[in-house]
Amino acid sequence: MSPPTEGRHASSERPTPSRHTAGDHQTPEHPTPHRHASADHAASHRHASPDHPTAARHDGSADRPTTTRHGSADQVSARRHVSEAGSVASLPAEVRALVRTRLPVEAATAYLEMSRPSIALERPARRAAVRATAGTIGGDPGTVPFDWPYYRSQPMLLLARLDCSHLAPLLGRHWPFPDHGWLLFFHDDGFTAPYFGDHGDDGCHVMHLPAGTGAPALATLPPLPLTATPLAALPDWQSGVDEELDIPPTDMINLWEDLSPYLTAPRHRLFGYPDTQATPPTGHVPLLQVSPEAGTQWGTVSGVTFWIPPTALSSSDFSTVRRSYELT
Repeated sequence: MSPPTEGRHASSERPTPSRHTAGDHQTPEHPTPHRHASADHAASHRHASPDHPTAARHDGSADRPTTTRHGSADQVSARRHVSEAGSVASLPAEVRALVRTRLPVEAATAYLEMSRPSIALERPARRAAVRATAGTIGGDPGTVPFDWPYYRSQPMLLLARLDCSHLAPLLGRHWPFPDHGWLLFFHDDGFTAPYFGDHGDDGCHVMHLPAGTGAPALATLPPLPLTATPLAALPDWQSGVDEELDIPPTDMINLWEDLSPYLTAPRHRLFGYPDTQATPPTGHVPLLQVSPEAGTQWGTVSGVTFWIPPTALSSSDFSTVRRSYELT
């Protein structure tokens, strides 16, 4: 796979990604070597916040759209497990009204009950105007000392760090982790880990640590502050939810087209549902979805997702976290 000839540019539409198939290992060509904290910052072209994909409106044709769907039985089970923590009341009133108007009563109720809590993570418009942030892309760990994770003898990149004390109040009883300390997200920034389609890869590591000083910073990015906003999320038309609700696929496509303006995908998201067409690792739900930022010179990679089984999410067990990524 050839790397792009120039940096990624802003786009008003989310690119249609190439999707991995089970058993394939696709390694995107990486334009720069692994970056360390001491290296000079090479700023990449900033990605504009991508619009949420909207499907073209279809007529009443019974033909099912040709698309990659992630509605396996395991994913449906995972969706039901996590959605128990959701809140219909937290969805915008326009969303609830549209769903109840467009779907049969039982299907509408079932769909709204699939709502999951999530947190939108965005870059502040003005860095100087933000004092308390939810965390950063990159940055120093800001924790007590720990053993830095490695992959194939290379230190993993600290991709994101999130402040639990800032985020926990946003979700209240739905927050599954400790209400203090930091969540650290590391990954194999060279994308060398073997990729196995609906199993993702193991080129990632997540840990929760108390705040403190003295932690190393072996491989990271210049810190980019993040703000946080709670958002309710619903499964999109590509999730296989039409089969679960027993409604025509075109009805779900057309409904999602009208819901999309009220459920716009944030730049980065904690929890919720997939904002892209990434293939979920079997039995996993999204933990953190990250889009490219200044400093993440990923070449043909347009997004990285950390996935976790629902039972592990509720018990703060990060040992089975998997990673997937999309290619443009």
